[in-house]
Amino acid sequence: ASEAIRHVLHEPESFSQHRLADPAQFRTVLANFGGTLEAPIGKVLYMKLCPVPGGTGWHIVLQTEYGPATLILMPGRRGDPLPEEIRMKGYVATVASGGQGYYALVAESEDALNALRAMFTARVRWNT
Repeated sequence: ASEAIRHVLHEPESFSQHRLADPAQFRTVLANFGGTLEAPIGKVLYMKLCPVPGGTGWHIVLQTEYGPATLILMPGRRGDPLPEEIRMKGYVATVASGGQGYYALVAESEDALNALRAMFTARVRWNT
């Protein structure tokens, strides 16, 4: 989770630039990672392949009903113990198993993160 926050801090332009902000492409990226979007989770503002723990993953910024959120898809072996939540430099993040590895959610408040976590659980189905 701390790596996800560091990644967000390292790419501040992700909140001001629109890049690959195509909903169809987001669905494809999510499907290739092993997830199925069962209901909308927000407007895609930014998507970029980036180096992440485990290799190369996707850095995705969404405008959600709970405010801006960053989703980072990270390849890796599933099942490793993960920290529940971390706060750092004005952000809060969590990591969970999903698809081909892990995904991190980063938000600006604990309330937003809790709402995002519940939304992802309800609206994204991860293939095993």
